[in-house]
Amino acid sequence: MFLVTGGRSEIAITIANELAKLDEVILVTRDSKTFPKSNLEDSVKLMELNLLDTDASLKLLQAIKFYSIRNICFAHRLRKSDGSEADRFFGEVLQTNNLLNLFLKNFPDLEKRVVILTSPATDLVLSDQDFIYHATKSALKMLVRYFAVHHSSDSLIINSVAPGSFVEKDRSKDFYKVERNLYMRIIKTIPSGKMTQKKEIANLVKYLLTDSPRSMSGTHVLLDSGLTLVEPSGLISND
Repeated sequence: MFLVTGGRSEIAITIANELAKLDEVILVTRDSKTFPKSNLEDSVKLMELNLLDTDASLKLLQAIKFYSIRNICFAHRLRKSDGSEADRFFGEVLQTNNLLNLFLKNFPDLEKRVVILTSPATDLVLSDQDFIYHATKSALKMLVRYFAVHHSSDSLIINSVAPGSFVEKDRSKDFYKVERNLYMRIIKTIPSGKMTQKKEIANLVKYLLTDSPRSMSGTHVLLDSGLTLVEPSGLISND
């Protein structure tokens, strides 16, 4: 069984649905009552939980123990409207750290696999994101490296995945219809000519949580079709 945080995120839902092809999945969301359940596979269960609650990591641990979960994907992101900078750092970084420590303490000998979603903001300053977004994503990337160094001997395999700045999402379609020129400049700049697909992210997470070699721990994978490797003038040009 798998556990995925991220609630209504299209990426988290896609990850949960892909993992559901292998086993049951618990998807953590703040509000299960209004969740669009039609978007989920039947074997995905919802767990209502606010990761800003101080006891959230303990509640997650209870679910992990009850369902014998050994594979977790942290895909949640707290936005500017979700609290103060301190709240957002606590919810994304410290709660993840708290749960990982509890995870290790309660299952010291069993193999455990964890994937944490970060962002290109771990290496680049993104103009549409504030400081705490960059700080949390950078901290998560280092958290993965820290746990890989200090806890691989505790049967932990942990890696991070960064979806690119431009991911094909349903909620973006109307925006790109209106901003057709921007969309075409993005597509022209991406070396492959295609935005990252949600299922590509989900398939990589599934591989890292199930089939990747034990020696593949502490890695950071960026899925952006090579966009960060090219000079970005095509995005800002008015031609």
